[in-house]
Amino acid sequence: MHARNRRSSWTRRGSTLRVVLGVVVIAALGFGAVLLATTGRPARETSGATDLGRIERMSFEITVTASGELEAKNQLEIKNPLQTGSKIAELVDEGTFVEEGDLLIRLNTDAIEQQIRQERLNVIQARNELEQAEANVSLQKNTNESARQDAELKVELAKLALERWRKGEVAKRREQLRIAAERAERELRRLSDKLERTRENYEKGFKSKDELEQVEIQYQQAIADDVIAKLDIEIYENFQYPEDEKTKIADVEKAEAALKRTLEQNAINLRNKEAIVETRREQLKIREERLAELEQQFEAATIRAPRSGLVVYASSLRDNWRGGDQPFDVGTDVYPNQLLMVLPDTSEMVASVSVHESLAGRIRPGQVARVRVEAVDRTYLGRVASIGVLAETGGWRDPNRREYTVKIDLDPGQDISNLKPSMRCDATIILDRADDVLAAPIEAVFSDGPVQYVLVPADGRFARVPIRLGKRSDLYAEIVAGASEGQRVLLREPAPGELLATGWDPEQLLAAGYELDESGQPVARWKRPVLASPSRRPQMTRPSRPPGAGSSRAGSGRPRGAPPGRRPAGS
Repeated sequence: MHARNRRSSWTRRGSTLRVVLGVVVIAALGFGAVLLATTGRPARETSGATDLGRIERMSFEITVTASGELEAKNQLEIKNPLQTGSKIAELVDEGTFVEEGDLLIRLNTDAIEQQIRQERLNVIQARNELEQAEANVSLQKNTNESARQDAELKVELAKLALERWRKGEVAKRREQLRIAAERAERELRRLSDKLERTRENYEKGFKSKDELEQVEIQYQQAIADDVIAKLDIEIYENFQYPEDEKTKIADVEKAEAALKRTLEQNAINLRNKEAIVETRREQLKIREERLAELEQQFEAATIRAPRSGLVVYASSLRDNWRGGDQPFDVGTDVYPNQLLMVLPDTSEMVASVSVHESLAGRIRPGQVARVRVEAVDRTYLGRVASIGVLAETGGWRDPNRREYTVKIDLDPGQDISNLKPSMRCDATIILDRADDVLAAPIEAVFSDGPVQYVLVPADGRFARVPIRLGKRSDLYAEIVAGASEGQRVLLREPAPGELLATGWDPEQLLAAGYELDESGQPVARWKRPVLASPSRRPQMTRPSRPPGAGSSRAGSGRPRGAPPGRRPAGS
């Protein structure tokens, strides 16, 4: 039992040893690949456990790397033209190269056909209602004309009656009254004479008393008739004539008012009928437009290629959020204006890559880029075309991630016949270039507060040498001042005891462009105005701070005392 346990223990130890050896071999291969990749660049030396590099004059590129995929520079989007949801009834295979006019998609139109049949009935009904409304307008015009003529006739009759009364009846009545008055007056004079003669004859005995009395009665009657005739004239002129005149004029005015009301009512009735006609006409227009729209929808349900191109389903696009919901095939439900497919023009391709927001501000249109497409094992040259306006987040998986989409146009004249949209690609964007400058590997650059420095061998250990940096890439940093060509530098963090316990050398600080402020701390002279006269060198003192305290890799931005580290690549 113990022997079996020992064998099992040795087996586990052997497995662990093999894993460790594998990791060491992989690390060695990786280191060897790095050495091969840096041929012609500053050399790195290995001396026991110490990694050394060398400051050399060289040229290097300042780049940003990003990943993404290929897109067609010009692509035609095919969307669902129907205004309602539908299903796919027929579909061309993805990846097919279609010509102009070829069938792409046929959508189910059963619901549209039913609506077309119903709408055709609605159009017929609306047309009949319009015709009936137009007939009512014609009938109303005839009715209005008859009513107008009747009202105008009554006005004319009233005016004629007034004219007849004024020129006929009034004159006749006055003449009758005048004649009656004259007759009564003559009769009164005749009877007056007769009464006088009868009285003379009665006195002479020629007439009897009875005859005298009869003449007197006739005379009294003649007086009464004369008075009545005069009263008739007075009554007529003062009362009857004004009354008849006002009555006749009122009849004319009533007839004219009736005519006005008739005309107004005719206009109202006609407007009502005409309004109904306009309503019916508009309803018919709406029905006809709806029918035409449905017929157009029916025709649009058959989608044909407007131009030649490669068929790519929308479900295959990276930014299509519905891509994983359901397969895009016959019977799939589609909603209005949904992107169904695209026809990319593969004669011009674009690399769409994502760049972190910390680096996107350094990218400008026109910068040269190299685009590596692993699917065809080839690198293409291109130029930055555009940078996205808004950053894209990582969604719920990485809400803090902010990346900008950078479009890179592949240069014309290159063979891109094998490239297809959505192929993965890696882009190296050249931000700047440092030509014929002193440079050190970026791993050799450290920082202590505002001072950037390198570690050089000295007395079996390493001493800090302040430097001033220029352009930097993810691999190398330009040294503007403070170091010389050929100097060896440490490429890693110093181990405990490897750093010389000395402060800053004042001459080295000045040579690199630093000075000490009032508190004795180093500051960069190029970052603030110099107050002293250029002819006077400021008095430098060594800092009381212990050597190496608070040091860090160049540009790490960590507070003093924090563990050192490398500067971010490409900064």
